[in-house]
Amino acid sequence: MRYLLFSGVPKGWQFYSCAKKCPRGMKPGSKLQLKIEPLNPKDRQAVEIFWGSNKIGYLPARSEAIWRLLCVNAPLTATITEISADIPRIEIFLLIL
Repeated sequence: MRYLLFSGVPKGWQFYSCAKKCPRGMKPGSKLQLKIEPLNPKDRQAVEIFWGSNKIGYLPARSEAIWRLLCVNAPLTATITEISADIPRIEIFLLIL
């Protein structure tokens, strides 16, 4: 069973890998990695979003539930659902087995 936790555009996408043009090969269905960034001076619960080694932004600050799930290694999946005008849209699901 899958539960949708987030659907939207990564915060700060315009400052990272998709600033000018999304990296070649990034497309809908591409898997993403979520990483906690505890030393972020602006947000102790910051969650970075990566496609391979390309940082594409952060989850919005209101994503504390996802941060908590990452802290306990919950089974989350994150994918790109759409790229329009080089703006990536993503979805994050919690998997319940």
